[in-house]
Amino acid sequence: MVIKTFLCCFSIYEGSWVCGLCSLFIGTARVYLEEFNLKFRQRMTLDTRNQLRINFKTLQLITILQLSVAAVSVLVSLLMMFGLLKRLKWLLCPWLVWVLIEELSSIFVIIFYALSDVKLKCSVYISEAITLVIAVYFMMCVFSYFKFLRQQDIITDQVGL
Repeated sequence: MVIKTFLCCFSIYEGSWVCGLCSLFIGTARVYLEEFNLKFRQRMTLDTRNQLRINFKTLQLITILQLSVAAVSVLVSLLMMFGLLKRLKWLLCPWLVWVLIEELSSIFVIIFYALSDVKLKCSVYISEAITLVIAVYFMMCVFSYFKFLRQQDIITDQVGL
């Protein structure tokens, strides 16, 4: 599905910039928070670690994976913004794919926690659902701009003939 405007008042080009900047900001915040989680858990006592429902090393591994996902998100967002600046449609594709991977990994982590009998607050499920809806809308905006650039290339090729 192609959208014509972003939030009913911005062009899809401007909306794609908003998507890139939001992804960059959120990715940077997630890198900081995941690093904080790793350092915080290192200071946990052995008794506290034993009270966890998930093995401590497994929990640390999940956090390292989430840190890696957030770091790649920052890089892919920068790549997308460079693609927007230079109007290179192929630089938008990694961001589109990565947002999908990122959302799927978040869903899998929540499922893993649920299967491990970790009691998650309702706010976790609600925030993940909201994040998923926003991510899909952002993907639609960037994909719409990608299609616009592709159509511009087709028109340019036809005029050039």
